[in-house]
Amino acid sequence: MTSTLGNSLFLIVVVLYLVDLTDNAALVGVYHFLTTLPGFLFAPIAGLVADRVSRKAVIVGSDLARGATMLITGILVLSLVVEPVPVVLVATVIMGTLNALFFPAVQAIVPDIIRSPARLRSANSVRGSLVQLANLTGSAVGGTVYALLGAPVVFLANGCAYLLSGFQEMFIRIAPDVLSDIDRTQGGAHTRHGIRRVLSESKEGMQYTFGRRNLRTIIALTFFSNLLYPPVVVALPFILRDIMQLPGIYFGYLLATTLAGGIAGYVFVAAIPLSRAHEPGLYKLSYALLAVALAAASALNPAVMFPTLFVAGAAIAIAHVSAVTVLQRAVPVSHRGRVFAFLEMAVHLAAPLAYGLGGLFVETMRDSLFLVFPAITAGATLIAVVVSCDRKLPALFIFDAADGST
Repeated sequence: MTSTLGNSLFLIVVVLYLVDLTDNAALVGVYHFLTTLPGFLFAPIAGLVADRVSRKAVIVGSDLARGATMLITGILVLSLVVEPVPVVLVATVIMGTLNALFFPAVQAIVPDIIRSPARLRSANSVRGSLVQLANLTGSAVGGTVYALLGAPVVFLANGCAYLLSGFQEMFIRIAPDVLSDIDRTQGGAHTRHGIRRVLSESKEGMQYTFGRRNLRTIIALTFFSNLLYPPVVVALPFILRDIMQLPGIYFGYLLATTLAGGIAGYVFVAAIPLSRAHEPGLYKLSYALLAVALAAASALNPAVMFPTLFVAGAAIAIAHVSAVTVLQRAVPVSHRGRVFAFLEMAVHLAAPLAYGLGGLFVETMRDSLFLVFPAITAGATLIAVVVSCDRKLPALFIFDAADGST
């Protein structure tokens, strides 16, 4: 939660800082591109690191390195001895690379901490709700903090937050019997093959992930569902201004409502007792609920959009925690980091693609923006139909059958 809050503040503050410095929209686009590119490029290697090196060491080291990067960036910008824009862009690439290492290791280490598979769903839900709360807080206060303190001071404070997070993570404890299993898969393979087999083992991880039918399905669903949200973010300010005749402040309110719905979704999943036999139904229901919520939001009425976007946020959270939990259960410790790296890679590929296409879509349909939500609803409905008609996917939830067999 601490490191997520720091990351959320960084993303918002840098955008505001670049706009003030350059007034260049293209440069802001380059920044967004650089935040997602490392997660896509380094995903296979990051996953291998999470499978072959101590995951705790990767998590702690990533946060300490992110803290150092932020402190150095703040000092350089504050000292005015260098041009701030190149420094910030270089820092963005470094942060993106460290994020690529951090997130697969975090997802992969949860089952090593939570030894009972039955408690994984609740643990992921609690973690997800706290992460969502940190994102919501960062989004809410980022602009205010930037206006009060300025970017260099925020960078310095951000660096301290990452260092604090790294210090907290040093106290992660893993049971001795779990450590012995990890040592057999991580340490042994690392010693036996060495760095010369990085490409070979990355390829092997790719073959494992995409050679299993249900793993391919989960990653594909993650990719296509992540195409839905960015066009909403791009189009909504124009819809509010040009069609609904509402002030821009509603944009922040609606995004915050979606994040709040995500928190509610995570809390809901953590609170309800659910057997494995019913997990596939909840996963399918979440996609159906998302499609219905987006269809209702097409009315472009504030009284309807607030509750429906809340429901949409909850549906996204339920689908996310269900997918993460089932992968943690089904994937063996030796491949878990690489599978989650490819899951992150799907997200990092979908986001810039969706933002780019969403921008073109909005520009070419400025006179028909009322069609944005129906178009996104059509995509969500198609995904919901595919999930509902998939007869082999439930085997992954019930039997941990990654290949679709029972």
